[in-house]
Amino acid sequence: MQVIMNKMKANVLVVGSGNISDYIISGEKDNTTIVPLRKIMQWVKNEGNLSAYDVVAFLGYDRYNIFKNIIIFFKFALYINKSKYKGSLMLFNTQGIRLGRLSSNRSSMSGFLSFDRYVLTKRTQSWIMRFVKCHSVNIIIPIVYGLKNGNFDIFMTQLSKSKEVEFPNKARNSYYFLHIQKLKEFVFNYDPLKRGLKVELFLYTKFTSMFEFFNEKYCQQCDTQLIETKYSNIYNLNKIEVIKLRLKRPVKNLLSIMWNIARKPMYADNKNECIQEIKPITKISPESNKFYSLVFLKPEEIPTSENINSL
Repeated sequence: MQVIMNKMKANVLVVGSGNISDYIISGEKDNTTIVPLRKIMQWVKNEGNLSAYDVVAFLGYDRYNIFKNIIIFFKFALYINKSKYKGSLMLFNTQGIRLGRLSSNRSSMSGFLSFDRYVLTKRTQSWIMRFVKCHSVNIIIPIVYGLKNGNFDIFMTQLSKSKEVEFPNKARNSYYFLHIQKLKEFVFNYDPLKRGLKVELFLYTKFTSMFEFFNEKYCQQCDTQLIETKYSNIYNLNKIEVIKLRLKRPVKNLLSIMWNIARKPMYADNKNECIQEIKPITKISPESNKFYSLVFLKPEEIPTSENINSL
């Protein structure tokens, strides 16, 4: 296995296809291999040689089946232990699994009622990570920006095309942001010798209010006004709509899981082109309003936080 020296890029195996995966491997043909999540166990069995890679970046997520996500990652973890892999396994995670530690006003009950399949999957995978015998890094990522077709960049463009948008606290709450290029540099320059055997890192490049971030990065010439929400609850809905939402969401998620298990999903490799038309809005979605109602702790209050802007 390649030993990472100063300014020497790591050889990286990327598991999973998507916007972040595509960006990480872009321009790195000699240093990377990308394998779709559903094919990773076949790859390690027939072609794989993990010892050739310094870093395994596990980003894959099957939106059709949460059980497949967990089973595949469990099998991959067993393979890593069996093969006595000496590199670093990076599991890319959502900040949603640590909101209780990152924010001061997050309600655990509202999180339970939402029954987020992605968060449930990532929490389970994080638990499995504890039994991996190689050097492992549980990477918690906040809002990622700098991706042309990324959901957040599309959302920011949508705001910039709007005249007046309701936003919790007039977008004055502060959030953590992570530039995709800095995340890529972190992966390729990762040095396990400077870390412990099992590490959790909350990576970011900027901590600022949405108002300041939006105006600095996306609204230099726009005239969008971010105003206070009409309703004071976290969803910005009237009481009847809130009740309907909380009753409907768990049922909808459960039916969606059952439906995706029963049918055969149609997969497509690396189909990440944005084809939707970006239209102006007057208010953000209830789920987005819920997230942007959070009050995040400052970096010095989060032991796992690490600003990688200087990379």
